[in-house]
Amino acid sequence: NVIEKIRSTGTVLISCVNGLSINRIEEKYSQIKIIRLLPNINWQISQGVSLFDHNKLLTKDDLAEFTKILEPITMLSKVSEEGEFDTIGTLLTCSPALVAETVSQIWKSFEVKSELHKNLLYNALLGSLSYLIQSKKVPEVVVSEVANKGGLTDVGVSAIKEFLPESLKLIRERLDLKVQQRKSGFYP
Repeated sequence: NVIEKIRSTGTVLISCVNGLSINRIEEKYSQIKIIRLLPNINWQISQGVSLFDHNKLLTKDDLAEFTKILEPITMLSKVSEEGEFDTIGTLLTCSPALVAETVSQIWKSFEVKSELHKNLLYNALLGSLSYLIQSKKVPEVVVSEVANKGGLTDVGVSAIKEFLPESLKLIRERLDLKVQQRKSGFYP
């Protein structure tokens, strides 16, 4: 009944399910306007990043209304191919939780307990990301600006280079597996 109402009124169905393509939705529900949207929760503070695509039934007016509503709260990026939803889309939607857990692990590893120290760390991380964005420098350049050979920062950077790639590889493999499960219709 809901799909029939969407179809008969020309309403747009917006799907936020990662791993569920527009083509797959169209196979089940034909002749409806569809937007596929992958937002991250940062829209709650008007700093979101969202990938989107739409089927051919969407009109220019539909798209204009969609962007008018979302552009104030999220950076919209239209994908050029389905695979982008699986690669960068997964990373974007998971990033708030991945970053939060990374910060939590930093707190534990460095025994950061006071609220003041936690806030200092938040601001240092925020400032570091802002510097990367605003300076438009690649991370390697920023590392070279900050890390003196054999110094504390260099020791930390070396440890990250040695151990983080394997952890990130494991994270990527597990995320890719979950996306593939969803594509095959497995939704635990």
